[in-house]
Amino acid sequence: MRELGSDKQSILSARVYIARMADKPVMDEVWCEWLGSNPQNWPQRACLGVSLEGDVLIEVTVTAVRKQ
Repeated sequence: MRELGSDKQSILSARVYIARMADKPVMDEVWCEWLGSNPQNWPQRACLGVSLEGDVLIEVTVTAVRKQ
């Protein structure tokens, strides 16, 4: 994201596509650790169970703002 003029603090929303919803608690733990401990700084997020190709466990798309 840096090369696009943004960073994780500028994420407005995220969609997490997860291959096995049973793995969501683990994904949640990693997600929260990556974003930091303050939920006030977390973006809106949706998790969707999907079929992903090969050994891919998750895919994430984000919408973020560019810093000036």
